[in-house]
Amino acid sequence: MKNRFNFWLFLTCLMHFTSFLSAQTDTEFWFAAPEVSESHGDNPILLRMSAQSQGSNVLISIPANPSFAPIGLTIPANSSQTVDLTPFKFQLENIPANTVLNKGLLIQSNNPITAYYEVDAQNNPDIFPLKGSNAKGTHFYTPFQNNFSNGSFSIMPYSGFDIVATENNTTVTIIPSVTINGHPAGTAFTVTLNRGQTYSCIANGQTAGEHPTGTEINSNRPICVTIKDDSMSNGSCRDLMGDQIIPVSLVGMEYIVMRGFLSADEYAFILGTQDGTDIFIAGNATPVATVNTGEQYMYSIPPGQATTYIET
Repeated sequence: MKNRFNFWLFLTCLMHFTSFLSAQTDTEFWFAAPEVSESHGDNPILLRMSAQSQGSNVLISIPANPSFAPIGLTIPANSSQTVDLTPFKFQLENIPANTVLNKGLLIQSNNPITAYYEVDAQNNPDIFPLKGSNAKGTHFYTPFQNNFSNGSFSIMPYSGFDIVATENNTTVTIIPSVTINGHPAGTAFTVTLNRGQTYSCIANGQTAGEHPTGTEINSNRPICVTIKDDSMSNGSCRDLMGDQIIPVSLVGMEYIVMRGFLSADEYAFILGTQDGTDIFIAGNATPVATVNTGEQYMYSIPPGQATTYIET
């Protein structure tokens, strides 16, 4: 079922300081495209871009793959354009996991634009807003919903995350919170990536408890991280969800979650990036929970509660 008719999930990280996060408008965007189950629907895949008050010349490339011919286009001022990337799906989707790949997507523009990557499959759609420089960092924790399992298809869908390096000689250290694609929980391992190379980690199974919630990622040079939760299962519904996340240096202590339009419960998932993080809801002086680094709290948003104010 399409995500606009399915359940609405909000994933975020919270930390003990407040940072200013500017709009997702930039002149350079890196993205690691997730592998999505072909059995449920993984195409078309689209790149949608919008220019601001100035027209923009845009170049789309896969820098680590010299066989990919860069795509150039011009977006007039105050307008949008869509590029169909479906013909390049196998050059972009990060499969197989646990392998260094040459699949990082780069969008460059001579003037600021906004951009998002869309899986526009009829029964399994989602959009991944690209955050430009706000997505680049050297320290991340991965938030995931851990209430719904992944559905069952002939090509199994998984939760997981994808990493793209923005510079050569990037050493990435991953500490999985659970066992992932052959790497045991709690045991750090490293991979080395050059500019535009990618690395994918997926859960060991489909259950909610196997999602790699709170996995820590460190690097010596800036990287970008995509999370995916493919074909989440809620009753008879199956739906893709994902995002390009921000690094620890940009997460904050104050959030407002807006509820969707369903009659069923909706949820906020709050992930701690420091030990002893107290979580307060709706201005109450008593915390609803205290989480440590990498731990997550799920708050059920009741029907009729349009907004939820969260502090830590």
